[in-house]
Amino acid sequence: IDDDTVVMIVSDHGAQPMHGGFCINQWLSQEGYLALRTEPKTPTRLSEDMIDWSETIAWAEGGYYARVFFNVAGREPHGTLPAGELVRVRARIAESLADLRNEDGKSLRVEAHVPRAHYREARGFPPDLMVYLDDLKLRAIGSVGHDRLVVAENDTGEDGCNHAWNGIFILQGRGVPGLGRVDGATIYDVTPTILGVFGVPGPKGILGKDWGESSSGRTPGSGRSS
Repeated sequence: IDDDTVVMIVSDHGAQPMHGGFCINQWLSQEGYLALRTEPKTPTRLSEDMIDWSETIAWAEGGYYARVFFNVAGREPHGTLPAGELVRVRARIAESLADLRNEDGKSLRVEAHVPRAHYREARGFPPDLMVYLDDLKLRAIGSVGHDRLVVAENDTGEDGCNHAWNGIFILQGRGVPGLGRVDGATIYDVTPTILGVFGVPGPKGILGKDWGESSSGRTPGSGRSS
């Protein structure tokens, strides 16, 4: 590429070694929150027809963190949990998860959060609880039929990597001075930095800051458009 090109490499998350997975639906089943019509003999992807909804309070989706949903009456098609009980039961599950230990008795360091307490807006169908397992060293396993709660593999097979908390932000090119390591950048800074490179003023009230402007002293909108 030529010297007039600015390159950005951005990710909303980093990567770290994966030490295994925690079977969140298996745990919900063992704790009496998730009722299955039949218990699989081998690891099996959880599907709607496997669940006895009349006896189920909560179920989860796997991934780099667990998304726990509650079977709330009046909200879900076959809801069993009274809406007024959601906060209490959610807190009880979060407290139980916080005390989780592996087979060696070591704490799994589990964090459980309510989306609406952390995001300015929760769109679509957000989970009722977000569960981060062992500082993201463990993925959330959504399948059932396991003989243990902590397993070595992902739902889709062998996997050695999971997300990490800190994202990636690399900026290099014309008019961008080398700063070395940048601390304090957030995902909100990506858009105003891109707009600054193109010389486009950001809309009123935009979140984040332009790192090119902050480091070079140029004024907003002074860059060259392409």
